[in-house]
Amino acid sequence: MINPPFPSSDPKCPPSHLRDESRFQGVQAELKTPADHRALAELAVKSLERGQPMTFQGARTGLCGGCVPLAGQAVSLTLLDRPISLEETPEGFELRVQPGYDLASLGRDLSRRRFDFISAKVKAETLSAFRSRPYFWPPDPGERTATIGGLASTRAAGPGAHRYGSVAEHIAGLNFLMADGQERSVRRGRHFFRNGRMLLPGGQELAVDPSRLGLSEEADLLDLLIGSQGMYGLITSLDLKLAPAPAHVWALVFFLDSEEKAAALADVFLAEPLSPLVSLDYLDEASLKMVLSLRKTASKLLEIPPPPLGAAAAVLLEFHSNDESEIESAAAKALAGCQKVGGDPDQSWALTDAEAEKMRIVRHAVPEGLGGRLDQIRAKGYPVFNVASDFTRPGPSLTRCLAEYRRDLKAQNLEAVIFGHAKDNNLHVNILTENVSQTKRALELMADWLGRARETGGKLFQEHGVGKLKRELFAQAEKKETVDAWRTVKKTLDPHALFNPQNMLAD
Repeated sequence: MINPPFPSSDPKCPPSHLRDESRFQGVQAELKTPADHRALAELAVKSLERGQPMTFQGARTGLCGGCVPLAGQAVSLTLLDRPISLEETPEGFELRVQPGYDLASLGRDLSRRRFDFISAKVKAETLSAFRSRPYFWPPDPGERTATIGGLASTRAAGPGAHRYGSVAEHIAGLNFLMADGQERSVRRGRHFFRNGRMLLPGGQELAVDPSRLGLSEEADLLDLLIGSQGMYGLITSLDLKLAPAPAHVWALVFFLDSEEKAAALADVFLAEPLSPLVSLDYLDEASLKMVLSLRKTASKLLEIPPPPLGAAAAVLLEFHSNDESEIESAAAKALAGCQKVGGDPDQSWALTDAEAEKMRIVRHAVPEGLGGRLDQIRAKGYPVFNVASDFTRPGPSLTRCLAEYRRDLKAQNLEAVIFGHAKDNNLHVNILTENVSQTKRALELMADWLGRARETGGKLFQEHGVGKLKRELFAQAEKKETVDAWRTVKKTLDPHALFNPQNMLAD
């Protein structure tokens, strides 16, 4: 059976398409679910001709409402979920994928070294070389159901970002449909800034200071499009740069009986980095309680021992290396560090190779638990949404940073679940609110924290983007010239505000 260009859909979105994981609520919109690339391109071109706004959706795992429709139509990309081609370049292997291809499918296909739909079409010598050793895509944003297109739209990072960088460093190119209705190939180094100007595909010129966008003076168009939250056009495919997978992956989880000890342990590892450390994460007591509560319903968590009794916080480490003895040496130093802060090394997990995935399951259970709690509050009648920090605060120790958060939360009589990445204090402080007054105080506190982060040179809106949920915070926290620069780019690339309207900026 041949799929029609525009599969029939209810003119009204089902409730699940009117929100993302933040629980930010959208308005009723027409849902379109194109079944293939041709259908997607035709739909986008017709919408542009009609002046009909489009909000693109992946797996809706975002935390800022970026894929939530407030006007026009919602365009779901979930059926565009396949790899397209595998090529060997002088720099290594590149895998071209559709935007709806998700992280779990990518990991599965790479582990078995086979891609449904395309393996038979790949050159024999290319496929043979690819299968000669395991490969992986280094970014690990954590949420396995997230689509590659969605990860690119937010410039997602994750626990291993300080070792491997964000998704931007591992995307070689995009196919991108722009406001003129033309789909173009955007590769690294083809279109770049020179003296504040960039010649765009199609001949149009963009005039803006890239440093005001947080980019280098010689940044190129790919740097601009990745992380743009769908505001400038439609990603129709992505070229992923694959890398040889490490031979050994280990994870260590230390459970401490106080937050102070856990923070001190993380500070030890930050002061004396352990090679080959890939990620260093922190979970507070409320996070561990989230994990315990989910064990009742999550089958994967039932396969993992519960956190030990009395655990008040946890520090999670992941190591990658081709030399197992290198990891063994780092693990011994980590155990010594645990003893140094008064922790009990016996209250820890050591997970090697295949078992290391268990640590990631525990880590990801926390945001899942938060989503469930938001749903419980919403069921009581209050339209709560996720209020969470997403910035770095370089400078202060994790101990001092956590103490400041706790002090401020106590002063405002607010509760929070705190977890995230210890490097540069990139913690996600999820403030739990149940009424209008609490939400107002939480947003005021978040604005204050953003201001402090900016003063210390921190990166604001680091991993999750701005979307619609944090648009006002973005306008408050960023300098006027930064907001004006983003507005210039939006007006140049999407003059009629038809791509993901009201993301980041009030169109």
